[in-house]
Amino acid sequence: EWQIIRSDGSPMPADEYASVRAWKENRLVENVEMGIVKEKGTVAWINVTAAPSGDGGVVITYHDITERKRAEGAQRIAEADYRAIFENAPVGVFQSTPQGRFRWVNPSMARIFGYASPEEMMASITDIGRQIYVNPSDRQEFQRALVEQGQVSEFIGENYRKDKSIVWTQTTARSEKDAHGNLLYYEGFLTNITQSKQ
Repeated sequence: EWQIIRSDGSPMPADEYASVRAWKENRLVENVEMGIVKEKGTVAWINVTAAPSGDGGVVITYHDITERKRAEGAQRIAEADYRAIFENAPVGVFQSTPQGRFRWVNPSMARIFGYASPEEMMASITDIGRQIYVNPSDRQEFQRALVEQGQVSEFIGENYRKDKSIVWTQTTARSEKDAHGNLLYYEGFLTNITQSKQ
């Protein structure tokens, strides 16, 4: 016996079927996504449109959207995996603007710099060159290398933590540009190398 489910996987009651709604409400009902759970748990997805026929019946059209739903599911899984990798990475991961703000940092990055959360770090740092770099000229050198080469490998510098203590870091980064070659942001990986420097 087949089971009809909603997009979220929960059972769809019969009164939510496009055909039933069109008949009861005497109106066009469009784009109702339904999953048909078949034998062994396989699911076929359809997009249904139903309209009153004028003689007490209902005209139903449907399109098979199984492949699209599978692709969306695979994309969601890939995005979740991608997020998990960066959220749980043992190194700092960041995106920053040329103007000196962080667009995004992961929890490890926040910990390296002594912040309780990525949100706290992003809100607190408004000028990376002044608030993070012990020598603001290092920030300028970092940016110059990114402009000239598009990437920087193993850039070593002294940085301030939240409490103004100093941490040595090594950064590998690249610049991200739009289709017209305009610089959008930098993104990279940062490791705490204080122990090895000491």
